[in-house]
Amino acid sequence: MRTVAVDILTGFLGSGKKTLVRHALDHGLKGKPVAVIMNEIGDIGIDGTVVTGLSAVEKMVELSSGCICCTIDDYRFDLAIQEIIETAKPHLIIIESTGLADPEPLVARVKQAGLGLDAIITVADAANLSRHLKESAVGAAQIEAADFIVLNKRDLVSDAEAGRVERRLQRLNPRAERFQAVRGALESDLLF
Repeated sequence: MRTVAVDILTGFLGSGKKTLVRHALDHGLKGKPVAVIMNEIGDIGIDGTVVTGLSAVEKMVELSSGCICCTIDDYRFDLAIQEIIETAKPHLIIIESTGLADPEPLVARVKQAGLGLDAIITVADAANLSRHLKESAVGAAQIEAADFIVLNKRDLVSDAEAGRVERRLQRLNPRAERFQAVRGALESDLLF
């Protein structure tokens, strides 16, 4: 199997993961082919509509079998990834995890499949981070695992609140590089 870089995109529910993917597909990948695996858990597929219609999207295939972290065994995961690599020949694969998933099992699965883990990117909601961290330990696990943290919805908080959120992110993960974003639009397109 050809080695392809994989970015795992994580973040609590409603943090803006799909908006960030949409922005990256529309503005930041400079014509390089990218495969995006989005988790669709509900009965009605709405996540795919977020990226459908973008000029960078050649083909959209929805899989509605649930979270790839939970429902697809290692063998089928490997087969699915191999098929994506052989048919789409992507430069990068972005796997968007569900908002309630700890990224570590997915990291292990990616490595077991022989793929090159490029980075874990966590999207943090500037306006709701404190609530997310109180609601679930997964929010902290997502931040702690990150190589890059995107503080999204920066326009919804004051400078003082943004400073408090940044200090909290720093305490949870001092090694991650941080970016700020408004509606998934980064200050720069250096992330993907």
